[in-house]
Amino acid sequence: TPALMSWVAQACTEVMTFGFNDYRRRLQEASRNFTRKGWDSFTAALQKSRIIEMVETNQQVVTAAPQGAPILVSEADVGGQYQWVIELPLIVTYQSGAKTRSDSLLVTVVVVRVPRLESPNGVGIEQWIAIPR
Repeated sequence: TPALMSWVAQACTEVMTFGFNDYRRRLQEASRNFTRKGWDSFTAALQKSRIIEMVETNQQVVTAAPQGAPILVSEADVGGQYQWVIELPLIVTYQSGAKTRSDSLLVTVVVVRVPRLESPNGVGIEQWIAIPR
């Protein structure tokens, strides 16, 4: 599943790349890579981390980049739905003028098969967990 791995890396990078002036549009676009449940889990994590607040207050631009290759932790059929658990180390950089700060995160996503009508790729992120590393 190299195609799935590169899709995960791209989806995780995209959703964590936005600025104070365009985050609504960018997040809206990135939401297509998630299932509804997955998007709820991502937005809850985003709210808890207060990233949007910080980005607005400090007029920051956030960019994410993979810090290593995605790792397939497991794959299985769970209750009739095929799922993959994938870990991706990300580096997230916050920039405001000349000030820059970077955080290293370990993102774990659960990716599930979804109907092609819901997602052109036939997969969606069902769960998002990001922890500092």
